[in-house]
Amino acid sequence: TNLFAKNRGRRSVVISIVAVFWLGYIIASTTQFFFDVKRATENEILRRQQQMQFVQESFIPAVLSENRSLLKDRLEAARKIHMLDFYILQKDREVLEWYNNFNNLDGINADYQVFNQILQNDRLAFRTVKLMDYRFTVGVLQDKKNIMWQTALNMKGQIIQDILIVTLLAGLIVYIFLKDILSLTKILSTRDRSKLASVKSLSKEGQTLLKATQSYENTKQYLEHENRY
Repeated sequence: TNLFAKNRGRRSVVISIVAVFWLGYIIASTTQFFFDVKRATENEILRRQQQMQFVQESFIPAVLSENRSLLKDRLEAARKIHMLDFYILQKDREVLEWYNNFNNLDGINADYQVFNQILQNDRLAFRTVKLMDYRFTVGVLQDKKNIMWQTALNMKGQIIQDILIVTLLAGLIVYIFLKDILSLTKILSTRDRSKLASVKSLSKEGQTLLKATQSYENTKQYLEHENRY
């Protein structure tokens, strides 16, 4: 009785192998997904910075022409389609045009001294060009955590599809190839052998094991009968 109790308490090796494979694949897929999102986030940040620089360079003629109405219209059009998030045009100490999301001039009215170079931190990036007496600065917001989160949401279909496929595959393997073996193992771990006749094998391996088990049980019953007499 103790032996059968121990057998019932043990986990199936086959199920454990499939579970380890499934868990390993999930961990590997999740890790790969994280690196894919991280790389996509870095590419998105780089794309926005390149886009910002392109907009700034293309607007230089409007700055030099001193057509501020045209410059303002172009800056606002670029901002509305998220090609840039803030800008400021300074002439000496005078602010000619500006915009930021917080409607706070003091937040961007600085003495910019680094030119033709993108400066950035975890929250924003900006670039200043000096054009005679003008200093023209444009920038974008780049909250890395927020961009990464949005990127992950956009890419979530990829990992969900991978997990569903491997889960269905693992379940199919267990059902088709291991169902017979697990059913026989469950019956053999108890004293009741009457259920062997009700087992229907779907695989060649399971059929072979079922026939061998039934043959063994028939031989065992015959020998027990002979020993009684």
